[in-house]
Amino acid sequence: MTQSATTQSATAQSATALSCQKRREQTACWDCSRLPQAAQLAVAARAVAVGLSHPLGVGAALVCLATSSYLRARRSIGGSGADQLRFIVLVVVGLVWAAGWTPTARFLGDLFLAAQVALAYFTAGVAKAVSAT
Repeated sequence: MTQSATTQSATAQSATALSCQKRREQTACWDCSRLPQAAQLAVAARAVAVGLSHPLGVGAALVCLATSSYLRARRSIGGSGADQLRFIVLVVVGLVWAAGWTPTARFLGDLFLAAQVALAYFTAGVAKAVSAT
């Protein structure tokens, strides 16, 4: 075997090893994001079943906030408006809970969320109205 054939063979092997390592890293990253999503789904179902007036429901919403924060940090690109609004809702639930879950805190949280939704729809409507297509 000539030296150039040996060099080509070594280069091909290192490229294959690098490709395999990239696939393993991508798979590990995919697995790391799927576990929090599964936990978030299970806990969100618990929050819906129990309701936010029960401490278990509030705890479930806070777990959703934690997993959503983790996923948001892992995937900084490609989020949609729905992801952003879900995150805002979870943060507001956490703040209302921290404020003691009083009727005033809940009213202010609801008012803030209503303003956020109105602003989002207004902004989307203006963007569609001025777009060329």
